[in-house]
Amino acid sequence: MLRRIRNTFQHGWIDRKPTSRGEVFVYRWRERQPQGEYIQRSRQIGLVSELKTTAKAIHAAEHFRIEANGYKTAGQTFAFAALCERYLGEETSGLEKTTRTWYRPWFKNHIIPKWGEMPIDHIKPFAVREWLNALPLSRKSRSHIRDQMKQVFKMAMLMEIIPYQQNPMELVTVKSRPNDKPAKQKRVFTPEEFMAIAEKLPGPYRTMIYVAGCLGLRVSEIVGLQWWDIDFERLEVTIRRKVALQNVGKVKTKKSAATLPLDLDMATILLEYRRCLEKEPKPTDWLFPSPVRIGMPLSPTHVQSKYIEPIAKRVTGEDGIGWHNFRHSYSTLLRELGADIKVQQELLRHADVRTTLNLYTQGSTAQKRKANSKVVSILMRRRPATRRKTKEARDGAPLLIAP
Repeated sequence: MLRRIRNTFQHGWIDRKPTSRGEVFVYRWRERQPQGEYIQRSRQIGLVSELKTTAKAIHAAEHFRIEANGYKTAGQTFAFAALCERYLGEETSGLEKTTRTWYRPWFKNHIIPKWGEMPIDHIKPFAVREWLNALPLSRKSRSHIRDQMKQVFKMAMLMEIIPYQQNPMELVTVKSRPNDKPAKQKRVFTPEEFMAIAEKLPGPYRTMIYVAGCLGLRVSEIVGLQWWDIDFERLEVTIRRKVALQNVGKVKTKKSAATLPLDLDMATILLEYRRCLEKEPKPTDWLFPSPVRIGMPLSPTHVQSKYIEPIAKRVTGEDGIGWHNFRHSYSTLLRELGADIKVQQELLRHADVRTTLNLYTQGSTAQKRKANSKVVSILMRRRPATRRKTKEARDGAPLLIAP
């Protein structure tokens, strides 16, 4: 049993309690009320049959000590695992479930197995750097792990568990290695490739692809569409929600919630799709309902793995193509067609125009060839040359013949 230090930092104590699942270890502490009296608090740690010993229960309950002491953590030492659990449980509570779900494997598979037993003030940046750069992961993945550790240290400084100082993880650099794969740009489709993929898809999935390609929506927004979001009279579609991991929630950013123009051809496709449904949908029905989970939309992961990926590979010859490729293709076509950058940002609903410019929009091959030829024509203006129209020239590759 751990002894509680009255009126200062309290460690709490470990108890056992019978439950319907079996006997469990319980962490208990006393919380002082404004009137001066104490009330007892508790948190279940885990089954006695799984943890086995009190010592293991004490270790597993360490992150509850932070909750038991509130702000009275200055100068106390905590194992890194306890702070990781605190960060995942409290500090990320305002994030989307999909984001929290994405964070957890970095901690479970890498950070906690390596550093969880150590007190946070024993973890040194040089050791972290050497460990990170030895991991058999891509540079991007190793950077994600470093960034998550940085957030835990930041929280510890905020709670005064470690002194205010430069975050030690700021000193950790993630090195590039010769066998690191370069960051891969999202494949953008030509109009011919887009139609070839769409035509090979079954009915509802083909309509989803038309929405993805012609409106540039994120897949979570596509499956989050309900019929009342479509205004066929005004030819507008309003993005109000997203569905990710079968959870209905708010859209990614405030900028993402917007009303977009709906092209007449796209409206015709949606009306035709609605006419083919078994029964007239209600305004609050999903555009793309799941045939399995009643009241929920289709699973985009299933559609991607079973239909989009294999069909897109046959069309493009490339692996790993998914929903976001359609959004990138939409962005690139906007640029190719000369849309103003602010218009591009508004249609893609990016919070920052730099995201539109740096991550989504790519110059097409034809555009790059045309721009390059303009530079060459200026630089080489005085060089005698003749242009001969050939099949290559007609395809956009002019052939220069020196006399």
